[in-house]
Amino acid sequence: MSTSGKHTFHAPNITFFTGRETFLHTLRETLLHKQAATIVGARGVGKTAAAQEYVRRFAQQYRRVFWINAATAETFLCDTLALAWRISLPVDGKLGFANALQMVQSWSTNEQDSLLVLDNVTFPQGATISSAQQLPAGHVVLITHDQDIPPELPCLKLDALDEMDGALLVLRRGGLLAPGATLGQAGHELRTSALELARMLQGSPVALNLAGGYIRESRCSVQDYVLAYRDYPTPSDQPDSAGDEQVRSIEVACGLTLTLLAHRPAAILALARLCSLLYSDYIPVALFEQQAAQSRLVASAHRQQPISLMRAIQHLQICGLLTVDQDRPFLSMHPLIQAALRKTFSHKECQQRITQLLHASQQFMLTREGGAQFIRLCVTGHIRRLAAQSEEGALAGDEVADALNQAASLLWEQGLIRDAEALVQKALAIWERTPGPTRPEIATAWLNLTVMNSVLKRYDRAE
Repeated sequence: MSTSGKHTFHAPNITFFTGRETFLHTLRETLLHKQAATIVGARGVGKTAAAQEYVRRFAQQYRRVFWINAATAETFLCDTLALAWRISLPVDGKLGFANALQMVQSWSTNEQDSLLVLDNVTFPQGATISSAQQLPAGHVVLITHDQDIPPELPCLKLDALDEMDGALLVLRRGGLLAPGATLGQAGHELRTSALELARMLQGSPVALNLAGGYIRESRCSVQDYVLAYRDYPTPSDQPDSAGDEQVRSIEVACGLTLTLLAHRPAAILALARLCSLLYSDYIPVALFEQQAAQSRLVASAHRQQPISLMRAIQHLQICGLLTVDQDRPFLSMHPLIQAALRKTFSHKECQQRITQLLHASQQFMLTREGGAQFIRLCVTGHIRRLAAQSEEGALAGDEVADALNQAASLLWEQGLIRDAEALVQKALAIWERTPGPTRPEIATAWLNLTVMNSVLKRYDRAE
């Protein structure tokens, strides 16, 4: 999310950041001398967290700081439009993404003393940057897990935490050391157990954060967690490469956290599993206040002491499964945690929950008609994510079709025609399977598909 105003920024919240001092110093020096830097590394290694910490430390050195999430078309568009609005660029959202991006790019080439962070960047294979392409006048940080980086961009690789920083992270996160305490201030036995755990978790910040959250929530010892981790069943799918060892660490840490949550009100775990089916960022808290989503949470808490939505969110934040944006009512869940949680669904239940979330999204979009484009685009991204996980013929019902069609309309307005076309096709399939009299929606969908294919110059399909 972009921001403006002196010394202000809107990046996701940072919690218990530990280590990376040398990396942050190198990043600062690279930006001072070359204006741009690319942070690369494996998924889950902490690239975004490192950039967030850089912003926190050096925000006062910039007049403006902007953060754009480029993971999907929707997040990129949301943040680009928000950036344009905050710097008072004359961008008309109805003219679509290309217009907004062009305006921002033109502005940035003359903006001094600014920092632009582009997260989740994907580079086309073999991409290069020619001398004719102008970079922003300020500093630019690109964050990617791609390996094929344009050679012109300074590249800084981020590795897993070493065992000293990993041990410090888990002790601070677990509430066993104060945030400013050093590892040397821990007792010998505690320090030894923490170092062993850091090695077992492959220095993965995500897994260490989960382990610390478990220790804080359960009040167990570090050594008890080490023993529980060793005894946890090995996932059925074996790692294919050394890099996947960190993925396995996250899966086991996630599994232990789910075991802990099994003894808490069921609505807490139900909320976490629902979030795993959505896009990882910009999950609106209000989405779960819709009746269609609340029905699942209430059903999960049946015959148990009821728990409010906010209390459930707090529990998940403490455990490390969710991150809560302090400034806005949004949640986020790391993609590797989402992947681990999705494995807990049966095929049938997964499709049921996708349908339930699409119902909630449709209600949400209806109540936000004419509202802020940012929030509607966020929900559109989640609808597209849910649709991509659905199987052919699994979706049914007018509410689901309406959700897909509403999202398609918004994408079409922004010029994202290919994405819109896929959603219209899914909505059309639902309407065609629905028994009853002739439906005008079917004719409208066919007409829309014809226009879209014409715009895409696929004239044979349009005909």
